[in-house]
Amino acid sequence: MRKRSGFSLSKLTLWLLACLTMLSGTVIAASLPGISSHFVSGSDGEIMSRLILTIPALTVALVAPVAGLLIHRFGKKRLIYIALVFYAAAGVTGLFVESIWTLLAGRIGLGASIAVMMTAGTSLIGDYFVGRERERFLSVQGAFITLGGVFFLTGGGMLSDISWRAPFGVYFVSLLLIPLVYKGLCEPEPIKTHTKKEAGIFGKGGYWDVFPVFCVAFFTMLIFFIVPTQLPFLVMEHMGGSGKEVGVVMGIGPLFGAAAALSYAKIRERLSIKKVYIIVCALQGVGLGVVGLADEVWQLYAPFVCVGIGSGLAMANANAWFLDLAAAPKRAKLSGILTGSFFLGQFCSPLFVHPFLLFMPLSRVFSLFGCFLLIAALLLVLTRVINLPRMAIR
Repeated sequence: MRKRSGFSLSKLTLWLLACLTMLSGTVIAASLPGISSHFVSGSDGEIMSRLILTIPALTVALVAPVAGLLIHRFGKKRLIYIALVFYAAAGVTGLFVESIWTLLAGRIGLGASIAVMMTAGTSLIGDYFVGRERERFLSVQGAFITLGGVFFLTGGGMLSDISWRAPFGVYFVSLLLIPLVYKGLCEPEPIKTHTKKEAGIFGKGGYWDVFPVFCVAFFTMLIFFIVPTQLPFLVMEHMGGSGKEVGVVMGIGPLFGAAAALSYAKIRERLSIKKVYIIVCALQGVGLGVVGLADEVWQLYAPFVCVGIGSGLAMANANAWFLDLAAAPKRAKLSGILTGSFFLGQFCSPLFVHPFLLFMPLSRVFSLFGCFLLIAALLLVLTRVINLPRMAIR
């Protein structure tokens, strides 16, 4: 196994693979109103267009555990090649389809490719890095993801002003990563186990030890994903903004999230996983709460600084927690469940929010979920809701 201290092509490749998961939804977020008006009208059109954004998440949630098993059996690098090609082929369907069901089918294919890439990538991080080096890697990965969000959100917003179809062309970018995977990644040697129990997902460092991570990952994305699924409608339909303004507003968060993610390793030197989650809930709670009070687009800029910082810490924190708990022989299989937990939360988000929209304005929904996060932060401060004795300050 090659040494991976400092900057290397291996790290760059893994960081860029992680960015593709951000690209999957954010780049078309500003196109949601256009998709809604093109295919279906009325409230049914709005929920269907939101599903266009989140149906890949459901696919990931269903496919990722299976992807973990396939990766464990056939190897990580080989399946990453297949996933990159499939990602481009399925992602660009929005450029030409005329049926919303065909578009949904393409989004399902996109989700399957993301399941493989994210599961393999998380497992490779555990194979390549340990300890502080792993936390430093995750810090930079968080910055890559969030800065990628700035680029994709802003670019997608600008492209959506040309046509709602235009952002779908960006999915071709996955093909550019194939040479990097070939040169930058090597297949780790399989970890030999002595018993069937050790090779499974149960036992020490297995499913039940990691189960709290899966729950937190699900609920984190359930709340956070109201931003890409609901904000375009708030800005364009309730505030009279443009697709470009949607992209700018949504790009502010990742910009500040990148700075927070780069600081994650240093933050972890002083704070436990639990305390980082308190900060995440408090910042995102304040941010979403203020979003619900805004009347003009410019009033959204400041709260999205808070939302961005919180999201920049959240992903790195979840991955660090998972990799510290999961036993190495079980990592590939458990990575699939973690990936599925993240994306199941994304898919359920618009379905969870929709009933609230029947009783209150969209702006109040943002404030309501901001309050939920603030209450969660308070509970974490006052009680031991999440017991993390193995993750004490080091």
